[in-house]
Amino acid sequence: MSSMVHFFVAADDRTAATALEHGPDGSFPSLTCGNFDADLALIEWASLFTGRSFDELLQSGEPRDVAGDDAGSGSLVVAAPDGLVTDLSVATDTRLDRLAGLWARQRAAEGDAFDRELALDILTGLAALARTAATDGQGLYCWVA
Repeated sequence: MSSMVHFFVAADDRTAATALEHGPDGSFPSLTCGNFDADLALIEWASLFTGRSFDELLQSGEPRDVAGDDAGSGSLVVAAPDGLVTDLSVATDTRLDRLAGLWARQRAAEGDAFDRELALDILTGLAALARTAATDGQGLYCWVA
């Protein structure tokens, strides 16, 4: 599980990789979240939006690793799946609310206590970043440490 999760918008993979050492704060539009498994969440969200199975999405190679910390500190930058970025960028408040409830229940079934309100806050913030990424022709990334 990640100890810090920051979603952010960057022009491309190379630019996003510059966040590896210190994170994206101050350099990129970003959303800071609490402690959860961001790689898992990206796949779960994509599954909830598309109806595709978790395993199918995982086998597709998403989310894609952009940069990893070879020094062993555990920092990682991953690219959010393009389809998820598109889905988030056009999601209505009603759809985000519905998905937040589904995700919170899914996490609870796995033993993670996730409040629906917190799930909605995360998805709403992520949707705003996805809109910025889509509008500016950029990508949505996640930095975890």
